[in-house]
Parts: sequence; C-alpha cells; structure tokens
Amino acid sequence: ETLLLADESRSKMIQKQNEPIISEKKVITKPIDYDALNQLSKDFETRFVPQAELSAEQAFWSRYSVQPEEPNLFVSIAIVEVPKELPLAW
Repeated sequence: ETLLLADESRSKMIQKQNEPIISEKKVITKPIDYDALNQLSKDFETRFVPQAELSAEQAFWSRYSVQPEEPNLFVSIAIVEVPKELPLAW
C-alpha cells in the first residue's frame, strides 16, 4: 500500500510540473533527499558552535570596540580650556 501511495504521489508531482502556472513561477517540485538532508544536519552540528551570551562587561566593551564602516558625520568635537591650577576654595 505504501508503494502505491508513493507512485500516486510521484505521478501527481509530475502532473503538477506540467501545469503552466508552475513553469511560469519556476517552482521546484523534486522529491526531498532525506539522506542528504540528514547528513547536512550532522555536519552542521559538528562545524558550528552555539554562541554563548556575552556578559554585561563584554557587551559594553564590544559595543565601543567595533569601528563603524562609515564615519558618523553628526559627532561634534568640543574643545575645553582647562586651567593649569585649580582655584583655592576658602
């Protein structure tokens, strides 16, 4: 029975591929290769490490250590005159 259902499903997919709307929209209706998909899943687990959340200090410094690609034209520079000696308070 499973083989009959698979054949019926395959024939429906072939009929769908011949419909003008499907060819117009360039829809891909090929069957899924589950062996390849499972292999990709296994490879993904071995090649990528889950990212840990940054501590508050790491988040603070990483925000200021990254240089933006474009300069910020709205930043203004303030020049402040500082006295050489502090006035004495009585």
